[in-house]
Amino acid sequence: QYFVLKNLSARIDELVAAKSA
Repeated sequence: QYFVLKNLSARIDELVAAKSA
């Protein structure tokens, strides 16, 4: 379950970075 949370967090980070760019 921790791995899934980590993956989700990374994906959200990517989305935020893409929005900021």
